[in-house]
Amino acid sequence: MSQYEPILDCLDQLAAPPGCALAARAGGLRSQLGKASTLPALQMSLRVFRPLEMLNRALQSSVQTVSGMMRAVDEVKTELAALRSDEEFEAV
Repeated sequence: MSQYEPILDCLDQLAAPPGCALAARAGGLRSQLGKASTLPALQMSLRVFRPLEMLNRALQSSVQTVSGMMRAVDEVKTELAALRSDEEFEAV
């Protein structure tokens, strides 16, 4: 999300030379990312994927124990369940 604007700028530059296959793809992606509904959808997905990414790192750790992995899974389940509340929906 912190790189959203630079990505859009880069896609604009890639879409500039007409006739190139890359330009058509960059223009299509730029069009999709430029839609008003895309940014809120990305922000909502981050609220789900961020804890899952942390869980992924914890599960792949070479020093993690099975009991530590189970605790990490329980914490992520609790965090994801909390996201299903009306208050969290309004916050997004």
